Amino acid sequence: MATPAAAPIEALDAVRACEAQLVATIVASDDATMARPPLLPGWTVAHLLTHVARNADSHVRWTRAAIDDVVVDRYPGGPDGPAWLFGRHEREDLPALDPWP
Repeated sequence: MATPAAAPIEALDAVRACEAQLVATIVASDDATMARPPLLPGWTVAHLLTHVARNADSHVRWTRAAIDDVVVDRYPGGPDGPAWLFGRHEREDLPALDPWP
């Protein structure tokens, strides 16, 4: 069992490992997989992955703003900011895969 001081480091290591597995799965996926519908009606796998990526970006944005003691909208452009991502489903429309260093 992790000590309280080590727990955040171990949690980050686990997140990094899961992220690496997700990135490897995405990179290995072909265009047909990206265009395939998941269990969300009207979505594609690419829609879902873009949503996950933009949600992660929003948490980074909030964290950086909190560190700087600034209040920002979750997404650039405010509540309507993420509307651009709907209707896109091609692999080139996915955000760049930029794993943590």
